[in-house]
Amino acid sequence: MDYDTIPAGVNSTGLEKAVKLFLQRLDFDVVGAEKLQDASIDFICQTTNPVGGSVISLIRASPYTRPVTDEDVKDLYEKMLEREAVRCAYITTSQFSAEAQDFAKVKPISLIDKYKIMESVESRGLTKDAELMSALQSMGFGEKHFEGKDQSFLSGKTKSLVEAYFRARASKTFTGKKLEKPVLITKRFAPVGVFKLTKTKDVWTSEEHLRHVEKIENVFINLHDLDLYYTLAKRKKNTVEYTFENTPILRTITELSEEPQKLLFNLLDHGDLPLEAVGKESIDLNILKNRKVIQVTEGDDGPKDWVGYMESMIDGILDTVMMLVDEITTGIATMGEGSSTKDEKEEPPAKKIKAHVNLPDTLGGEYNIIQYLETVEGRDPHIPVDAINHSSMDVAKLLKTVFQAKVEPLGVIFMPYYRCRYHKEGSKKFTKFEVLINPRFKGAKVEEKGLIPPAPRGGKRQKKPRIRSSGKSGKPFTLIKE
Repeated sequence: MDYDTIPAGVNSTGLEKAVKLFLQRLDFDVVGAEKLQDASIDFICQTTNPVGGSVISLIRASPYTRPVTDEDVKDLYEKMLEREAVRCAYITTSQFSAEAQDFAKVKPISLIDKYKIMESVESRGLTKDAELMSALQSMGFGEKHFEGKDQSFLSGKTKSLVEAYFRARASKTFTGKKLEKPVLITKRFAPVGVFKLTKTKDVWTSEEHLRHVEKIENVFINLHDLDLYYTLAKRKKNTVEYTFENTPILRTITELSEEPQKLLFNLLDHGDLPLEAVGKESIDLNILKNRKVIQVTEGDDGPKDWVGYMESMIDGILDTVMMLVDEITTGIATMGEGSSTKDEKEEPPAKKIKAHVNLPDTLGGEYNIIQYLETVEGRDPHIPVDAINHSSMDVAKLLKTVFQAKVEPLGVIFMPYYRCRYHKEGSKKFTKFEVLINPRFKGAKVEEKGLIPPAPRGGKRQKKPRIRSSGKSGKPFTLIKE
């Protein structure tokens, strides 16, 4: 058995249970199951045709991380003929190679990847089946395609620019002597989860009516490493520079030890906590500040971003006005004698501590990157896809706490990037990897000198606009392998 092809945590018992439940919900009668050496399972299923006859199908489930090849599909087809089955289907936790898809087109074979499973479940109204959903999600079948189709973002750099980027990142001495060289560049896809965030806020209108205002936006999270993607517009005199960025803030939060993470979530869920309860010199609090996860304010200080600051200022002014009105009303009611409790000493308000997560939107970052970036339907099956290490359901729970919003997973879209391997100059000794993410902006032209971005929303195209993608630091190479 090639154990490298089996996802961590996947076992044949769990796979058999999940797929069997799925087939039974589709009205298949599972009459037998055979476990294979590579951890795959062959299910013999029976259904009834419109005239009452029995139809035998062979369905194979494979827990691979590698793509299912044409040889794998041919093996299933040959076994289908041996069993005298009428049709067969291949279910995988991975994807299918281009050759496998070509072979299946002319045969009675259905190819079902991890995303089609969930789409089928949703189309049949089975998402409320707790037993089925739990079993499928435990085996990595809990994902679906964004907008119901396999689509990806487009790359924004030409091959020569990618090669030049990685060559420039090779280490050198202060005299310019090369210490390493890029030897291999591979193009890959990162699975990116799309999540709809809905925040509700109470706002008083000028007519003193309380309104519930909803803010809805989509955020894009790399399900392999938890990077949060966003775009940033920077104005420089008469120019606007658009950049594609990513932040590891979510990954940093998940990597916190138990106590600092618990403190962070308590601060976010409650809004604030008494300073005495937390402790001004709290080790956990210092960890959060040192890791740059949060900004901390004490007492009545508001958040550092201007929107939050202005909101807190307005709230403070309204509180002051209400106190003055209360004092005036009390004075009139007591005929100028004031409050009956005027001699009582008021306790000073307890100091409280608030935490504000260092998220990109506080600096003007926009999360809905798809409004700026080009996408295309379909992916090159020859290009490998990173494994999903964090399910959409788990990420949704994290986002709910961090953003204090309702979160709905919308599906997965794919982000292309380049990864480069470096060797020591003059030898085959590995030195490092670098990664370059450079998606194409809408309306941009792929040129040797760079990218021309679209005009900003609601405005005219600026003079000499520039666009730059920073993202992860890239990996260098001399040969692009796609």
